[in-house]
Amino acid sequence: MRAGMRPMFKAFVVMDVALVLIVVGVFAVQRSLLFPAVEETLPASLPLGIVRLDVDGQFALYLEPTVSIGSVDGRPAAMDVVLFFHGNAEVAWWSVASFDELRAAGLGIVLAEYPGYGGNPGKPSAETMVGSGLSLYDEVVSWPEVRHIYVFGRSMGGGVATSVAAGREVSGIILASTFTSLHRLVYQKWLPAFLLRDRFDSEDIVASLDTPVLVYHGTQDRLIPLEHGRQLAAAANDGWLLVNQCGHNNCPIPSAEIISWMAQYHGRGSRSGSQLKTH
Repeated sequence: MRAGMRPMFKAFVVMDVALVLIVVGVFAVQRSLLFPAVEETLPASLPLGIVRLDVDGQFALYLEPTVSIGSVDGRPAAMDVVLFFHGNAEVAWWSVASFDELRAAGLGIVLAEYPGYGGNPGKPSAETMVGSGLSLYDEVVSWPEVRHIYVFGRSMGGGVATSVAAGREVSGIILASTFTSLHRLVYQKWLPAFLLRDRFDSEDIVASLDTPVLVYHGTQDRLIPLEHGRQLAAAANDGWLLVNQCGHNNCPIPSAEIISWMAQYHGRGSRSGSQLKTH
């Protein structure tokens, strides 16, 4: 090798080594970045109407309806349940107050907690989060009073919710401020998506199902752009889209619209869907 080529060759070697180290580093720490587990644990005592569920070593929270659903032959009457999956830097407990209106409409709410979050054992990944969600579904569907189960996912939880819907029968899917696919979102953020160890392909899943899908998304969402919500609603075979003037973390749950949407299919509440916007 000519003497003049040696410095350039060394520079290329250094660059290649640096690139390899960056790639290895991103691969090694990506789950702590994607799933920044919040370790805040539950209060020592839970308020009336909130029940801790323990399923396969993982806990979840059941929020009972705050109105009487009646009984038949001494057993609870038929009840619809929403199975909720929260975002990646949250814990289930934080969402309790957000569901007051749906509980007042007679819905039971189950807040899933992920492995590694909120004091749950284990480590979060797409596989463990979805596996825990499927186990929780299997528990809830065994309750004799349950009539319909809806899955509801916010942000990262949208990927979990659609994955559960792909593996179990649900009456509807609600997606809030979530992505079409994790790979696409990471790619749009100029990160090396090909290195991702975890997959959530929500758009492909909703396109493969006949299940009704309600998407709501904020126009001011800077983390997951509104385009993702529009494409999810458009991909669904029976999709609805609600667009709100909000960002990623401050979109209130559109309870009245959710109840109206449910009524289109299962006769719950008013059948008026005038506030729902189709794609």
